Amino acid sequence: MKHGAHHGEAGQAGAGVAAQRDWLSRRTRGEHDFLLEAMHRLEAALASPAPGREGPWSGRVGHELRPVRDYLRAHVESAEGAEGLCRELAAAQPELGYRVEQLRIEHAKLLEMGSALARSVEPAEALADFSSIRQHAADLLAAIRSHYAREVDLIYECFCTDIGVGD
Repeated sequence: MKHGAHHGEAGQAGAGVAAQRDWLSRRTRGEHDFLLEAMHRLEAALASPAPGREGPWSGRVGHELRPVRDYLRAHVESAEGAEGLCRELAAAQPELGYRVEQLRIEHAKLLEMGSALARSVEPAEALADFSSIRQHAADLLAAIRSHYAREVDLIYECFCTDIGVGD
């Protein structure tokens, strides 16, 4: 009887881990969805006409950049928190710890890129160099997309792939 009870407890623990990982995956997907929506709005602002209207253009870009930075910051805080995605990924597949650490490093770089872009569109700046701002924004958006792809690949590898030996 004790033997059966032990298997039941192990099954419950495994179900709890699976539920936690599912919840983290869904939360991360939701964070990415909000971020991608904000990125699309920023792209629209960047694509709007700028010559001769650099002030209003840079104000709109700055306005649309704010939610990108906010959602990115919220994702980083969530992912790197005590109950966050990074901790759970490292626990699920310790041998992939280097890749999890790379995600953390990328988080810091993405936040800095967003801050630098925000400084370039501040109202205190002289006439906005819209060509340079567009390039820096494109670099930020491409870096976020690349990070997103690496992150979801790692989530899949850690949570959705059974790499253990058979029964």
